[in-house]
Amino acid sequence: MIKIPVNTNNGSYLVEKVNIEGTMLNIRLLWNWRDGFWYGDFETVNGKRCGIRLVPNSRLLRSHNNVLENGELAIFKREKTCAEPLNHDNLGRAYILHYLTKDDVNVFIEAGML
Repeated sequence: MIKIPVNTNNGSYLVEKVNIEGTMLNIRLLWNWRDGFWYGDFETVNGKRCGIRLVPNSRLLRSHNNVLENGELAIFKREKTCAEPLNHDNLGRAYILHYLTKDDVNVFIEAGML
């Protein structure tokens, strides 16, 4: 499991490029004020997934994942004591974006965390 640094600086839009096990991942995150959720676009040379609602403890690329062939993206709370839901101000602070290998995904599924 690899933490992906995301710093929105209380903004509503973020563009980031990160290297995930030799694959450049382009990330674009947008806050939707109307419905109160973060959405993400994720792209590599292998493929693109757009308009994914960022839901904690779920596999973000799950269906037709051709973006990261050897893994998955997920968001988890930094601290279990955090009571607030994912919101505009706490992405990258209380909630962290992670890259999970296929083995990590299986462990999290078996533990009931995904």
